Amino acid sequence: MDPDVLNMLAVTLLSANYTVLRACDGAEALAIVERERPDLILSDVNMPKLSGVELAAQLRTREDGYDPPILLISGLEPPALPERTVFLPKPFLPDRLLREAAALLADASPSPNAARIGGTAASN
Repeated sequence: MDPDVLNMLAVTLLSANYTVLRACDGAEALAIVERERPDLILSDVNMPKLSGVELAAQLRTREDGYDPPILLISGLEPPALPERTVFLPKPFLPDRLLREAAALLADASPSPNAARIGGTAASN
């Protein structure tokens, strides 16, 4: 993920009291997700080593019950997305990112205040 975009996402999420776990490529994101098991994955579609779509597809085929909501972002046309994956087109305002994240967490968790967001990955 572009370092400037990653920083903007992190600052936005940190301002809303989420803890952010950053990954610069899809393989690193997958390793973080495997280790930390965040409540929400936020990923750019175009990442080196493993795209956001490939990351989402791998997570959707898990058989261990871990099935977090996934928010993919891109400035390109929306790709075909794996099931239960939401697309957020760039550019977007920080408030839109926070609304989308909160909505996904509310749908996935009875307690959004105990949420962890990952991919760029975060928790509050």
